Amino acid sequence: ATEGLITAVNKDWGFVLVNIGKDQGVQGDSELIVQRDGIRIGNLNVVSIQPGLTVADINQKGLSGSVEPGDKVIFENIGE
Repeated sequence: ATEGLITAVNKDWGFVLVNIGKDQGVQGDSELIVQRDGIRIGNLNVVSIQPGLTVADINQKGLSGSVEPGDKVIFENIGE
């Protein structure tokens, strides 16, 4: 698993920017898990991937709390 950080949150549109991307191996079907202090807050759905940046929607299902800048993002590729 690889870790990144949420760098920005757009609460109006429900998406976030993550500071890892294609260069770190993020793919369209990657599972992105948001954590704070080791506690899982929720999941993100990948929208677009750039070399060092991923845009992702906040998955409202199973969300426990609000996603904030600085939260840790852990990703795993489904195929691995």
